[in-house]
Amino acid sequence: MLKLKLDFMPEATRQNFARLQDDPKLVGFTLVGGTALALQIGHRISEDLDFNIFGQKLPIKAIDGLLDDLATSGSTIESLITPEQKLGFKINTSENLDHYIQDYLIDGAKVTFHSRNESDRPKAQIAYLKTAPKVTVSEGGFDVLSVEGLLVMKSLVVYDRVKSRDLYDLMVLTRDHGYTLDDIFLAINSYQPIRNKDPEHFKSVVTGVIPLDKNDEGFASIQLNVKMADIYKYFKKLINDYEIRAVLQMRPSS
Repeated sequence: MLKLKLDFMPEATRQNFARLQDDPKLVGFTLVGGTALALQIGHRISEDLDFNIFGQKLPIKAIDGLLDDLATSGSTIESLITPEQKLGFKINTSENLDHYIQDYLIDGAKVTFHSRNESDRPKAQIAYLKTAPKVTVSEGGFDVLSVEGLLVMKSLVVYDRVKSRDLYDLMVLTRDHGYTLDDIFLAINSYQPIRNKDPEHFKSVVTGVIPLDKNDEGFASIQLNVKMADIYKYFKKLINDYEIRAVLQMRPSS
């Protein structure tokens, strides 16, 4: 069993992780995102716990029970999704938003439960995430998506949002952990819908042609001394070298 790097979570996040790691109500959930990556490679501090369940709606009763147990033990729990947001979703879709995402602040640290299913994702993407390698945390609780699976998710997410921390994670994975642009473009081609299979969009995001989202969190709260200009410079060189190799490979050998 892989030894997780728990020191790369702030204290409040680490306490939530410890309380949840053996909870049987989270069987079937997988921890994803920056924290899942930091626990395995220790590249930066990560503050949130993002639990995904693949191919089905959220098990509301199980989450209710988990939150009730935490509240009974003295935890302070605040929903980050407003009643107005839930009402608007119900009016627009006739569905319950709680079946798809629940977002809480638990004792000062963010914990999210998210359904990733075929209602808004390609079938191939869901099939991959369900079968991708996972890291076992305990026999009776949630697991953690492998670094390989997280590379796929990070490669795809830049089509939905443009966040500095995602770009930093991709830089570290390609710079320090053996992953390549070929791996990224294969993930995009294999698991994105047809409308998002264009690798040029990815290139535009990671080189700064498409700017960061206005609500980008930045690096200050995770005490990471990195400049976006350096990340963009890294990816510009990576892409330039990749494209030069591609041209050379197309030339007939003499």
